[in-house]
Amino acid sequence: LSGLSPFLGDTDAETLSNILTTNCSFDDEAFENISEDAKDFIANLLIREKSGRFSAAQCLKHPWVNNVSVKSRQSGIQLKSQLLLKKYVMKRLWK
Repeated sequence: LSGLSPFLGDTDAETLSNILTTNCSFDDEAFENISEDAKDFIANLLIREKSGRFSAAQCLKHPWVNNVSVKSRQSGIQLKSQLLLKKYVMKRLWK
């Protein structure tokens, strides 16, 4: 969302460690304009254990997805990211 990895460390080794331990952070200045709902949504997708990670159904019910969907429906425009997410979720539901 910001163009910056939430796993980014000061060194390559720290970044790799953050990825392997799923230690993500949205504290960087690059994330200051990202909504709390968006950060929460992404954080719940980055949980290492499948049982703790959002399911497709939970993704569709999340306030960030719903708020964007409502706004786009009101304006009559669907964002490319919404279309891609919808396609991904539908594919996952068929498995």
